[in-house]
Amino acid sequence: MKEELIQLQPKLIATGKEVEETLVVVNSQTEAAVAQKAVVQAEEAAASEKAAAAKAIKVNLARPELPINVPYLSAT
Repeated sequence: MKEELIQLQPKLIATGKEVEETLVVVNSQTEAAVAQKAVVQAEEAAASEKAAAAKAIKVNLARPELPINVPYLSAT
């Protein structure tokens, strides 16, 4: 058993190095993902504001007193 462990030691060392290299890549990708997440959240906030504004316009246009004025808006 001891001989087997001695024979496997170089393989264990190589595997340990591979794991360290993989961790470096994973950490780098995680940092990039966090940065991208921040960008997406900012875009989502801007889109939500625009959607709220569009909804407010839609609600205002649905009021019964406005259909009389809609043809004037369409003509311009």
